[in-house]
Amino acid sequence: MKKKKERRSEDEKLEIVKGLRLIDDTLFEVFISDGDACEELLQVILDNPGLRIDRSTLVPQKTFSIQQGRSVRVDAYVEGEEDTVFNVEIQKSNDTNHVKRARYNAACITVKRSEPGDRFDDIHKCTWKRWEQNITADETL
Repeated sequence: MKKKKERRSEDEKLEIVKGLRLIDDTLFEVFISDGDACEELLQVILDNPGLRIDRSTLVPQKTFSIQQGRSVRVDAYVEGEEDTVFNVEIQKSNDTNHVKRARYNAACITVKRSEPGDRFDDIHKCTWKRWEQNITADETL
């Protein structure tokens, strides 16, 4: 007979939660799922208090499949006003080439959102703000 796993006490659970940071995947996914929290985070990071999102488009951990058999998974996807798309990514470390990955992800999102014959002038805006544990920098893709 299997021995039942002991459940953690409320104090033990609280200590685990106290150790979490917004940059941790588990907490970030829960946090970003809230439309108000997502909107405020984007307002602060992009220094735009008037920024508004379409909460109905907010998807944490969204996957985009593309024709070549590859797919990309973004930490959060949400659309804003004026045909703006936000690919929210959070990174703990700088151990891979995040700039190139962000550029690739943006290209995949653009391909999925566009139709043959669309004018390049009509492609959505793409702004990327690098926000890692120890690095903040603006990038234009």
